[in-house]
Amino acid sequence: MDLVLITWLDAEDFRESTWASKDEVDAFSQKICLIQSVGWIVKKTRHYVSICSDFTGDPDTHGRVIKIAKKMIKSIQPLSLVGTNPDLVPQKHSAPLMLPQTVCHLNSTTDASPTRIPDSKPSTP
Repeated sequence: MDLVLITWLDAEDFRESTWASKDEVDAFSQKICLIQSVGWIVKKTRHYVSICSDFTGDPDTHGRVIKIAKKMIKSIQPLSLVGTNPDLVPQKHSAPLMLPQTVCHLNSTTDASPTRIPDSKPSTP
């Protein structure tokens, strides 16, 4: 599994259910909610990328999984691990655990520019 930094636009709710003036709605509508999430890619589909932030010793168990719509993704940047204690990483695991002794950085072995996710094209029958 690949460790990545995903930059994406999130949907956002205007406060709790309340009345708002046109000026408040206009100001809110101009605001951009840009999110950055770090995790291991566990699944890619035509419409989504799913990443997880945590593992147990079981390679089939994932924690803090988030599914992000591809149309909301601005970029995906590969990361690599530096300073991981090999004694703390299960050998059977396909990706190392994210531990306090672990530091992430952009993967220098790949192109440092972000990977653009192409817009999904609707399937035609």
